[in-house]
Amino acid sequence: MLAQNQKGLNNLFKLISLSHQGDNFYRFPRIDLEMLKKYNEGLIVSTACLGGLFGGTFFEYYDQGIDIVRSEMKKIAKQFIDIFGDRFYR
Repeated sequence: MLAQNQKGLNNLFKLISLSHQGDNFYRFPRIDLEMLKKYNEGLIVSTACLGGLFGGTFFEYYDQGIDIVRSEMKKIAKQFIDIFGDRFYR
């Protein structure tokens, strides 16, 4: 995730702060899609991280076949496109 402008930097700081609050699983920081919908302005998102949603989806569904992997990745990509539009890079 990259900040495109000052608003994006402020939203990135907000997301980081919010991700550390609450009762997260094993107290690891978490950012969900609702938070991204609320604070997406000025942010650029990429799928480059193997530990992210796309990498995790690949490894989770790999045993079920490449068609299932593709289908699940398309669902995730659609969600990100709906949130970030042309600021989402695959």
